[in-house]
Amino acid sequence: AIPGFVGIEVGSDPQGRAVVLQVAALSPAEAAGLRAGDAVLELAEEKVETAAGLKARLRAVAAEEPVTFTIERAGK
Repeated sequence: AIPGFVGIEVGSDPQGRAVVLQVAALSPAEAAGLRAGDAVLELAEEKVETAAGLKARLRAVAAEEPVTFTIERAGK
């Protein structure tokens, strides 16, 4: 399957969590409201432990397959 395009650059925060570093303009991530600084807690209702884990899971998502993100923004 061809990997899907979400449109985010991912890194780690000081706690080691996956964090959105950048959102591509006109991307699905921008349309969904993701913002730089959002910590990604879950992808498709499965817990995300690290940035590397999130990247691996995103590569496994097929193009056109909808996914849900659970995020923490500004501590909420």
